[in-house]
Amino acid sequence: KENLDEYLRNGSITRKEFEATLKTWEKGRKRREREVNRLLQNIKRLPHAPPVIAAGDFNADSASPEMKHFMSDGSFIDTYEYGSKNRPYTWDPEPDNEQGTAEATYQWDTTGTYTITLTAENCGGSFPAIRSFQVREREDYFIYLPLVLRNR
Repeated sequence: KENLDEYLRNGSITRKEFEATLKTWEKGRKRREREVNRLLQNIKRLPHAPPVIAAGDFNADSASPEMKHFMSDGSFIDTYEYGSKNRPYTWDPEPDNEQGTAEATYQWDTTGTYTITLTAENCGGSFPAIRSFQVREREDYFIYLPLVLRNR
């Protein structure tokens, strides 16, 4: 929300766009909360003999309220977080900010085509993602997982 507030303050978005985005976020949060509650109800109905593994893309990180609720009784652990600790992200070329983080900052002095490789490692192995893009004029570019290119 801090970035959204900043965009509103600097005029990058209108008040109407700001309000619409907040409404969309809240709608998504409520949907995720309902889904987590349904999943927990379905799991409670299962026989308790075998272990239960809940897998998938929950569109929320382990610090989100929905995932905290899901893991609140201690029955579940986030294996991605557990297996990924101290398993850094590797950027090639090395970014302007520090190596090993999920976000990287690059700045180029000349226009042209650039290629960036991000390798994420966890207990399942390493997974490279390669993206090429054209820099047309000198600007800052920020690349965020899942490698979405955004001009500022």
